Amino acid sequence: MDQARFVYIKATEGSTFEDPWFDRHWNSAHSVGIACGAYHFFRSNRPGKAQADNIVQHVLHDARCGAGDLPVAIDIEELKSVDITSPASIKAFLNELDACAAAVTGAMGAKPVIYTAGYVWQALGYPANCADSPLWIGQLSTAAAPHLPKPFTQWAMWQYSSTGRLAGVTGDVDLDRFNGSEDDFQALRLK
Repeated sequence: MDQARFVYIKATEGSTFEDPWFDRHWNSAHSVGIACGAYHFFRSNRPGKAQADNIVQHVLHDARCGAGDLPVAIDIEELKSVDITSPASIKAFLNELDACAAAVTGAMGAKPVIYTAGYVWQALGYPANCADSPLWIGQLSTAAAPHLPKPFTQWAMWQYSSTGRLAGVTGDVDLDRFNGSEDDFQALRLK
């Protein structure tokens, strides 16, 4: 593959971490005309509002992500602090996720993209939380389309490989597909 059409770049994690490479990667991708989005790695042991504050401060308020960029994505795959056998523990986690998503939506003016994998959503009991947000499904596969976790009925992006190659990038990169037309892609971008 010679050129990427869009890229998501890790920006933040938990309530305090900011990726030290974010600015360099963000500016480099922008400089060659690639549509950019920032992603936040959601930590199960940190309050959702504090995580949203981290995203808002370092991605939205520092004038990094704005009109023409892709919405911030919240990466939900780490469940170390969630007892998946306990409905109360799952509910507490989902409440924190909701708090984070709501605060990011308010600051960004658009719903965040939700990145997750089917096994994660299954472990959480297939919650309806965030089902109205664009889904970026992580499912490494050569299939024609990903299998969607309930209750999602469509996907916006699909990470289908973690061993791709891209001109200008050393080493493996994740490869993703966008599900939709050019008009759909433009509609997803921030206004």
